[in-house]
Amino acid sequence: MCIRDRIEEVVADHRNSILARNIKLDVQLVSVAIYGNRNQLKTVFDNLVGNAVKFTPDQGLIRVLLKADSKIAACLVEDSGGGVDEEERAQIFSPFFQGKKAVKSVIKGSGLGLAISKEYVQNHGGTIRLLPSKKGARFAVTLPLKE
Repeated sequence: MCIRDRIEEVVADHRNSILARNIKLDVQLVSVAIYGNRNQLKTVFDNLVGNAVKFTPDQGLIRVLLKADSKIAACLVEDSGGGVDEEERAQIFSPFFQGKKAVKSVIKGSGLGLAISKEYVQNHGGTIRLLPSKKGARFAVTLPLKE
């Protein structure tokens, strides 16, 4: 399965919200094949891009980068929103956890998206991490390549 196709689908699903709020979108994807469940992987990237759209201010920036080496595909999803508070970073992948910024958001979530994403990525032998960032949130997903 080509992971690039799943990410492009997700970005297309969110395009109207992105355009309506004049959010700049920087998408750079290589074509790479991995073994995986199409629906689970689409859900992972839908959660990450959906959160980026939710927390990015109007006229902000969302960047989605996909690159690969000989063994793994690595995807970075970052936004120019308020980021994740330092004291909340350890809980971000816990079920039902919603940070202070999520409580103030117009779009309400369940607090399950990142927990489900973590489970799905681990099901595929990969990792999902919240990376340090001076501004916004930066999530990295790694998945093993199809041999």
